[in-house]
Amino acid sequence: MGPKRILTYAQRILERFIFTELLASACAKYLSQYYNHLQWEQWHKGSPEWFDHRIDLYRWPDHLNPHWVERGTYSKEVMFPGCKVLDLASGDGFYAFYFYVATGASIDCIDLNPKAIRHAEKYHSHPSIRHFELDAVKDGFPRTSYDVICFDGALDHFSNAQLDIVLQKIKNALGSNGVLTCYQEIGYHPPDDEHPVCFQTEEELAERLCPYFKFIGIITTSTPGRFNAYVRCSDSEEKMRRFRIHTEFPKLG
Repeated sequence: MGPKRILTYAQRILERFIFTELLASACAKYLSQYYNHLQWEQWHKGSPEWFDHRIDLYRWPDHLNPHWVERGTYSKEVMFPGCKVLDLASGDGFYAFYFYVATGASIDCIDLNPKAIRHAEKYHSHPSIRHFELDAVKDGFPRTSYDVICFDGALDHFSNAQLDIVLQKIKNALGSNGVLTCYQEIGYHPPDDEHPVCFQTEEELAERLCPYFKFIGIITTSTPGRFNAYVRCSDSEEKMRRFRIHTEFPKLG
């Protein structure tokens, strides 16, 4: 038996001991417990400024709640090869990496938090993704125009005055044929420094966005402990696709 055959035989024997359901289950259990601990570390002193979505990924068998997948799926539907995507308040960069890259898009991620940007660059880097530490209110976007802008879980993190500035910048970058996709939790919460505004109903959310876009499409889902609204905004009705057009609003001004 030659050296190559001996090596192949030894590899097969080793694989029988390593690649087992028992070891795979133990690794999965470890990952679940590790990210459970990480979540406790991040949240026990209050709500963190950004969320590590690997917690959702590796703890999915524990909570069996799919809502964290919905935003990436709905946003991904309007992307296409070569399109220019801006992920606003991108946080850990999870969705750009796990959902948007596969569309063939060129993606810019911006976030104000330097720790979030460093994390994204370390764990969710890709040749199709660029990460920028930028203030969505004060700074310009990396490009002057985009086909798709994603604005997930962050609308209520801005004051009304700040949100007007950001929405106008989004509208200018998208033009008449681009599409804004948003995820926002619906329901009342007392305004605070982190969440200056709230959207109690999907009607309130649609009305807040209507001055900037002709068509507002919304899909809602309900999961334990939350009511989720997924929004598409565009001046092109075609971009709504299967989203229910909430209503056709007259533009202000």
